[in-house]
Amino acid sequence: MLSTLRNFLRWSGAMTSPSISKTFFLDLAAAAKTIAYCLLSDVLSLSVRPLALICAVFPKQLPTLEAMLHGGIFYGFLSTTSVALIVISIVALFLGKVPEPFVKLLFLVYGADGLAQLPIIVWPSAASTWHYPVSLTGMLVTTVQLKYCLPIAMGMSSPPNQDVEARTWLLSFAIPLRYMSLARADPHGPSAYALYSISVILLMFAITPKSFWEFMGHCLEMAAKLAKHIFASVYAVLEYVCPIIKDTVLAILQHPFMVGVYQTIVLPIWESFSPWFLPLALLALACSCLRNLTHSFAVSPRAISDLFGAITASVSFLILALHSASRMCRREQPDPLRFSCLANFLTHLSRAIAFPWWMLCKLWFPIRRWLIQPAFRALFTILEQLGRFAVACPLLSIPCVILFNVLLIKYLPSLLEACSPFVRPLVSVWQAVLGIQSAIVAGNATDSTLAILLIMTVQVGAYHAVACSLEAVRVVRGERTGHVLSLDELNDLATAMDDPRQCARCGFGPVDHRGCSNLRSHHMEVSVRGGSRSTVSNACPRCDWFTGNLQDWPSWDGELQTARGRAMFRQRVWCEVVVVIRASSKAILFPFGLLVLGSWLNLPASLSAFLAFSYLIPWATQNHRLAEAINNPRSYRRPARSYTGPLAARRAPRDDTSGDCGAMPQTPLLPAISQSEALQNILTSSPASIFLAEGDICSVCLEPFSSEAALSVHSGTSVPATCEALQVLDPSVVALRCGHPLHMECAEAAVKAGGARHVRCPLCREPVTFSGDVTAAVFS
Repeated sequence: MLSTLRNFLRWSGAMTSPSISKTFFLDLAAAAKTIAYCLLSDVLSLSVRPLALICAVFPKQLPTLEAMLHGGIFYGFLSTTSVALIVISIVALFLGKVPEPFVKLLFLVYGADGLAQLPIIVWPSAASTWHYPVSLTGMLVTTVQLKYCLPIAMGMSSPPNQDVEARTWLLSFAIPLRYMSLARADPHGPSAYALYSISVILLMFAITPKSFWEFMGHCLEMAAKLAKHIFASVYAVLEYVCPIIKDTVLAILQHPFMVGVYQTIVLPIWESFSPWFLPLALLALACSCLRNLTHSFAVSPRAISDLFGAITASVSFLILALHSASRMCRREQPDPLRFSCLANFLTHLSRAIAFPWWMLCKLWFPIRRWLIQPAFRALFTILEQLGRFAVACPLLSIPCVILFNVLLIKYLPSLLEACSPFVRPLVSVWQAVLGIQSAIVAGNATDSTLAILLIMTVQVGAYHAVACSLEAVRVVRGERTGHVLSLDELNDLATAMDDPRQCARCGFGPVDHRGCSNLRSHHMEVSVRGGSRSTVSNACPRCDWFTGNLQDWPSWDGELQTARGRAMFRQRVWCEVVVVIRASSKAILFPFGLLVLGSWLNLPASLSAFLAFSYLIPWATQNHRLAEAINNPRSYRRPARSYTGPLAARRAPRDDTSGDCGAMPQTPLLPAISQSEALQNILTSSPASIFLAEGDICSVCLEPFSSEAALSVHSGTSVPATCEALQVLDPSVVALRCGHPLHMECAEAAVKAGGARHVRCPLCREPVTFSGDVTAAVFS
């Protein structure tokens, strides 16, 4: 216990050193990499652990066995494969019936090896006197060799009760964790402190008597009762005071003078200037990065990050400023993507920023397709043939395996040296990827560097999504002529199809459905036809929209290929781009501001990085849920309609499961919502203005609104009265908080497609609930 307290105090003092205060998270990442590598090596070398007894008898005389025990992942895989082949040969010799004494002897050898390692694992300093090859982590020693192999070999039964079993498991994890903190982690780093602390906690739970925890539970129960009485008293006071305070505040805010000040001064100023807060902040960030670049022209990681920050902040400022100016100058939904030159310019800028992602995909997919997958297929084929050889010729297989291992381990260094010109590039890339520890030791990387790298990664991913969204605005062209296909030509193509369908998001089509109705079952499969290989994709070829259910692909109607359908789709894509840019801008402004604040307050780099991570983690969670809600297939599902015209005969109801391949149907991405804050908020909302003119269409079903709806909007009545008049029409129309109208059934579909916080307008992607407004203001 004195040693534990001494180590705890020593590590507590080391945590405040300047080096640790700069590389806390990097040290944890490097330690996680090292421990994961050691665990994988121990798992692979477990099969040859009985050979450690031979190495202990003949130390430094059997290099082949020592290489198998401590050679790393490659030698561990080699030894595991060799032992598996030998076991298969032995089982084949005994015709599948291995004698029980032989099995118990094997378990006894494993248990003896675990007992021999235990002194060094419990007390690492004993390695100077007790010379025995020990595993890298000791985790499998306590959890497998001593806990299972030794009792089975000695014929011992399981622990008498669950309490003893649980305490045994706690000890099995506490001992190797302490060993890893002393032998594998940096003794002065936070990873060693964390591992040692966890081991101490587990040890306390393992050795503390049950009566102590019963006493602690009784004390906690008494404390909970006392806290309950205290909180009940406080709640009674608040229940009496809060209504008085609420009534007083409401009386002040609802005073005619306060209402007049809000409507005539506060609200106009806020509506005029609030859209410019984020663009101006991005402009300031771009200027700051450019100013840092002018001070130093040397190529360095700091200069690269400043250049990247200046470019991304400038492009984000351009997009958000254009959107804000369009909303202020015109009281309608902006449609800047109707200018093809602007759309192409933004597409090229987004591709330039997302170039690292594009390069990674260009490198990864060919490497995976032409190198990794063939290598694994060849490896599995070789292992299968070796297994068959071991079953067919067991007496010949065992000496061949042993001889192959001896020769390979002996001549492997010279073989690698001969192949070094071909392997050196891959080794260099691998060392660069895993060079975290060397960068920490050299002082070239801190936790602030890690935070900046994470921010840059978020920006690259965001602009990749922007580039994909802008690509979806492309129109359908003929394969031979390259000219834009008219709606009549597309209808002629649909007439020749059995089941013409279209993408529910961008309207790409017509697409002929054939085969399975479960689109997820064969998605991204590799198809081999003749001598060519291709990947099956059931996603939209234009916008990459994917759903696992064929029912989410509506029948072809060509509405999104008309002038008003394309305009609505361009507006929707532009608003999705704005939402992504807003979210990515906050992911660069807030963490960057926290890093600058930490530098201004002279905080350690690790603490500044912790502040940045504390924003980025909930940011990623909220925007992931928002992306799921926006891309939910039910967001684009349209109500059933009766069709007329030349395609009516082909749009007759058909059984979509007639060509099913038998794959299980997939569950919806998000559960349906019957009643929620969102639907109540939609029905009671009163926007500042309603954007509805004669001939406008619903952004979900693409059906035009009735002329009575347009007359109600332009009748000159107040907005609340107009909302009530729209709701009593047939079909009923509701206006969202952003001012865009929807049919009532389309609004209900939008509510069912997303959670209460993430329900967004299908056109402008603005939140329709108060909680959504709060979340969007902070994260997206």
